[in-house]
Amino acid sequence: MNTIKIFCFLFIFSFLTIGIVRGETDRVDRTEGLVCPSHVGPPACVIACEDDSSCNPGYLCCGNGCGQVCKKGVPVQ
Repeated sequence: MNTIKIFCFLFIFSFLTIGIVRGETDRVDRTEGLVCPSHVGPPACVIACEDDSSCNPGYLCCGNGCGQVCKKGVPVQ
């Protein structure tokens, strides 16, 4: 019975580990070569994201003078 519990634990743990590693790889790939655009206008004191992983693909978590929001990344020039 203990062998089955150990096997189940290791099986689930391996899938969780693969998911975490896969998520990190996706996050890096989708923002590579992109930077935040210049902020224009008055700052909005809203914190809509904590880092790039909380934004949609192609978007970055950018400071706007007071808070942070997801903005479409622009290519590095």
